[in-house]
Amino acid sequence: MILASGPNPATDSYVLEFSSLPPGITAFRIDVAPDDSLPRKGVGRASNGNFVLTEFRVEVRSDDSSQPIKLQNAAASFEQTGAADRNPYGKWSAAGAIDDEAKGQSWGWAVMEQALQPQYAVFETAIDLTVPEGSRLVITLDQNHDNPGHNLGCFRLSASTAKRPVSGAALPPAE
Repeated sequence: MILASGPNPATDSYVLEFSSLPPGITAFRIDVAPDDSLPRKGVGRASNGNFVLTEFRVEVRSDDSSQPIKLQNAAASFEQTGAADRNPYGKWSAAGAIDDEAKGQSWGWAVMEQALQPQYAVFETAIDLTVPEGSRLVITLDQNHDNPGHNLGCFRLSASTAKRPVSGAALPPAE
């Protein structure tokens, strides 16, 4: 698990790089977990224990190139419905975190009504992904919600090579 610490900025992007991954990745899963050090002992760094993951981006980078990886079929264990009156998705959906900001950079996945419980979101890759030797997989977690401080608090990332469609059950739960 990764636990964010230090000052909590208004918005943030977490950039994680990986070099040794199995071939044929079909999905990524992000697990968020409550932690005693976070506000309200929730999963996020906002004062209410929540977060908003506005974009989940994946790319393969080498020294001289970068290839974005298309994601599809987002699903989550829970998607916030509260405070969604202006949200173009009608809820704080995982799909909003892979829309390339099509409906604005402030929308994405959130879990307010269940922010004190472990949750997850799964994002399928559009193609089976194999990271070539000498390249790196870069995952960027953007948190650009217009209500300051709605950043991830405690989370982990997993990759799956399960056949599509990939469900949350295809990946191990957060520990």
